[in-house]
Amino acid sequence: MSAPHFPAGLYPILDLDACRNRNLNPDEIILQWKKLGWGPYQLRAKSLQAEEYAAMAEHLHARWISAESGGENRWHSRPAIIANDFLEVAWHHSDWFCGIHLGRSDLQSLSPREEQMLGQILDSGGVAGCSTHTAEEFRNALEEKRGGTGWSYVALGPVFSSDSKTNSLDQNPALGVEKVSEIVADPALSDVLSGRQIRSTAVLIGGLDPDRWRALREATERRNVEELSLVPAAIASVLDGAQRWNEALEGHS
Repeated sequence: MSAPHFPAGLYPILDLDACRNRNLNPDEIILQWKKLGWGPYQLRAKSLQAEEYAAMAEHLHARWISAESGGENRWHSRPAIIANDFLEVAWHHSDWFCGIHLGRSDLQSLSPREEQMLGQILDSGGVAGCSTHTAEEFRNALEEKRGGTGWSYVALGPVFSSDSKTNSLDQNPALGVEKVSEIVADPALSDVLSGRQIRSTAVLIGGLDPDRWRALREATERRNVEELSLVPAAIASVLDGAQRWNEALEGHS
């Protein structure tokens, strides 16, 4: 079975609006993440145009590659940015990006050329994930064949309400811990997941902090979720308390 896309057990999201609201320097944030052994990470910048987004990615990649690393992580010596929405930018600049994340509205409007780009990212070993918000969307995404395989991960949420998606077209009520654990533990998923050479990954997102992640992890463990790798994604809480996340992850390793 292949190595996980998120070896640190966490999917950190660098939201530039959230950094600005906290007077945080994105450079310093990613350098801290690398020292903690994290990566890859998503770059979320809803207020930037494609050219500005590409320039920011080039800058962050240069800082990432030249920075001191903490622990062994294959993403520390290669492009570690997962683009949010900017598919063509990620496709053109694989020297800065390792993959792409697409929301539901993005997927519904992909052109045939963009579908080819997405397939090429996956077929070349890149990371590609999508958002889902219901049990049906989650199952359908796990069944989809994108590229020669399928999605690298499928994100499900929001688990809790969050202020981080105020500029997003994908607005949905919080699912809650029990509903999320029910969806990922659905026995019907066994037919979808069994026999795969690569273990499927569910990224759980929405208002998560270390305490909420602990509660969610315990809920899924009670339901014996075995065929999915569960990874928390976090925006605000990795900006406000990266060390707390690191302690929580080390305590569960």
